[in-house]
Amino acid sequence: MSVASEPIWRHWREPYLLLIAVSWPQFLGLVTVAYLLIHLLFAGFYLLDHQGIGGTSDGMSLLAQAFFFSVETMATIGYGAVYPESVWVHVVMTAEALVGLLLVALITGLAFARFSRTTHSIRFSQRPRVRREAAGSVLELEVANERRNTVLAVGVQAFWLDGEGQCKLLPLALPDGLPLEDRFVLRHPIDPTSALGPAARSAELLVTFSGVDATLERPIHAVQRYGVDQIDWG
Repeated sequence: MSVASEPIWRHWREPYLLLIAVSWPQFLGLVTVAYLLIHLLFAGFYLLDHQGIGGTSDGMSLLAQAFFFSVETMATIGYGAVYPESVWVHVVMTAEALVGLLLVALITGLAFARFSRTTHSIRFSQRPRVRREAAGSVLELEVANERRNTVLAVGVQAFWLDGEGQCKLLPLALPDGLPLEDRFVLRHPIDPTSALGPAARSAELLVTFSGVDATLERPIHAVQRYGVDQIDWG
């Protein structure tokens, strides 16, 4: 029962989630495109009154001068070379000043939210393995903290999705709350009551990790999935 990953653009109906989830280059690209489109829009409004902007020159197209007038208005630069003359341009300029305040506040808030996100450096084994022991078989899976600081209040759970929509918990020989500094090995004893088995080809091993980063003092979470063919059955 493998869940296919969906593109991040599926969040287009939730713009806040989209702008938080995209990468930094994508975020900056979206902000740049929005910035240019907004100024083009206001430049079009300004041009509804061709005589409404004073101080224009013949050395540049009227559209370009209206565009740069919009940039200077929103950024409150005020060079003084061009200026509003008509009532219509004063009204558009007032509306753009309000839009500029809101836009700066939104971009600042989004940038802060992105910087304040807690990233984790939890890494799981590429291939869990089933090891034979005298007392029986054991599933082993290594979890490592590549940041090499301490993760507190660690909670790890493993689940077996059997391909028929059934999700069963795999008990782990690991106490809840154990701090993680470097790495530890998760062990699941495979006894007659264990749901783990290679028979179901569409089955999946799901491992979830949660804890608190001691340096950042923030919760972190990680999820890892393994198909049946990714497990070394020994």
